[in-house]
Amino acid sequence: MIKDRRLLEYKRKIILDDTTDKQSEIANLQKKIVDYEKNIADLQSMEVKAQKTVKDLTALRESMARKASAALLEVKETREELKIKELLILDLTKKQQEIEFKLNSFKALYEEVKSARNKYVE
Repeated sequence: MIKDRRLLEYKRKIILDDTTDKQSEIANLQKKIVDYEKNIADLQSMEVKAQKTVKDLTALRESMARKASAALLEVKETREELKIKELLILDLTKKQQEIEFKLNSFKALYEEVKSARNKYVE
């Protein structure tokens, strides 16, 4: 009977120890679950912030692309205007040379006429 009692106490102690171990394991698992849930919430918050940042950066990129396109168009138009003005300058330079040539021709002709008149007047 004493043996049975000791055996029962021993089994009870083993079961109690096993129960205590299981309870501490359950507590640890519950703590891990809470930590993982907090970690998930933090990661979800970080994901929302990252998505917002990506959205903002995408909008900024599109805006910059539009500005760059407009700037390139303006550069192209300015280059075309520059070519036109260079051609105009070239044409006006040629006209000026022609006019100067005619002026010099008329000056020479005037001088001839003047010297011929002065010969007859003398």
